[in-house]
Amino acid sequence: MVALLEEARGTPAPRPTTVVDTDVAVADGPAVLEGHLHLPADPISTVVFAHGSGSSRHSPRNQYVASVLNDAGLGTLLLGLLTRHEEQDRSHVFDVVGAADQMVLRLNREAQAHLRCPNRLAVVEGATHLFEEPGTLDRAAALARDRFVDRLGASPRPGVDQTAERR
Repeated sequence: MVALLEEARGTPAPRPTTVVDTDVAVADGPAVLEGHLHLPADPISTVVFAHGSGSSRHSPRNQYVASVLNDAGLGTLLLGLLTRHEEQDRSHVFDVVGAADQMVLRLNREAQAHLRCPNRLAVVEGATHLFEEPGTLDRAAALARDRFVDRLGASPRPGVDQTAERR
């Protein structure tokens, strides 16, 4: 009520008082994702910034946007979607590209030449950029499945036919 009266008078409303401003860890089994939680007093809601490169909580742009949201009374959680180990060990790059998408295939091969880590470029014959040709999306998905199951040292779920295509 005071803020509304001050706003009507032309006096800026006071900045919301910070109640929580801390680094957090979100655990899911052995995986731990790190983030930064900022909650003003009586937040309107909370906005989650999630970023796969692990930079979300460190990004000056995201921190700036979060501060503007915080000033408006919104809480923010800047959360990286990579574990600390994954952030430090980005040593496994896997891309799937359609063979008929010559430009993207060329760009991926050029990028691959600059990588200084183990990497693999899987090429799906007869596929264009969006894998819209019959059977190509299934082949791309199977390549990804096999790569991740192998890379993670996991066993496929019982009853899953590793050789079957769904379409």
